[in-house]
Formats: sequence, C-alpha cells, structure tokens
Amino acid sequence: MAEPVPAGSDVSAGTYRCTQCGNELKAAELREAIGQGPEEATRDQRIRLGELIAKALEQRRERDGTEILEQLRDLVREAWSEPPEREWMVLNAALLVERDRIEELESGVEEVAQARGERMQFRLLGPMPAYHFLETEEAAPA
Repeated sequence: MAEPVPAGSDVSAGTYRCTQCGNELKAAELREAIGQGPEEATRDQRIRLGELIAKALEQRRERDGTEILEQLRDLVREAWSEPPEREWMVLNAALLVERDRIEELESGVEEVAQARGERMQFRLLGPMPAYHFLETEEAAPA
C-alpha cells in the first residue's frame, strides 16, 4: 500500500465570483426599495438585504462544499474540512490521498473546477504535511 499524503489543505473550492452570486439571490424587492428611497429612509431594508445575502451565501457555501467533497470522495482516503478563511471562500479542506493517486486527484479537482468555473475560482495546494490526520493522545494528568 502506498504511503498516504495530503494532496491539499486548501481546496479553496472555490472562492465565489461575487458578481454571479449576488445576481442569483432572491432579494429583488429589497434592492428595488433601496434604490427608490433616500439612504436614511432605507436603512432597515439595507440591513435586511445584507442579512438575506449573508444567509443565502452560507446556505450555498454549505451545499456547494458538500457537493465538491462528494465529487472527490472516491479519490481520497479521508477529508478534513475547516471553516472558510475568507468571506467568499466556499471550502477549506485537507485531503488525504495515496501518493500514487495525486495526479488523479488533481484531475478530479480540475474537472470540478471546470464545471463550476463560472461561479468559482479553485486553488489546490500540496502535497502538504499530514498534520490534519494525526491522532494524538492527551497526556494523563500527573
């Protein structure tokens, strides 16, 4: 069996291209109301619109991240997901892969990136140390 190595700790499976993401959100009425009124009078609508966008982005991030990891599942031994590091980041994941399957994983990530390229930018880093996949035992109190 080949020795596993992580093939990337940041499948920043995409950073959303915000021009596309904002157009997909269902907040047209609020946008229209904001555009028709003075800034002070539309303060509450602007806050609500921001909340709607943030909620929709979080829901989309969770769905897209899950789908991306599912598409790569057969290429990796294990995956470790961490919270996104930036606002528009979709997925921040470490992937443990057999050394002899690194090229397969790279091809798999490229396929996912091409399929989602209009909405996302992808970055794959690695190989990297496998520290996400180490299990350590807590020392017993003395």
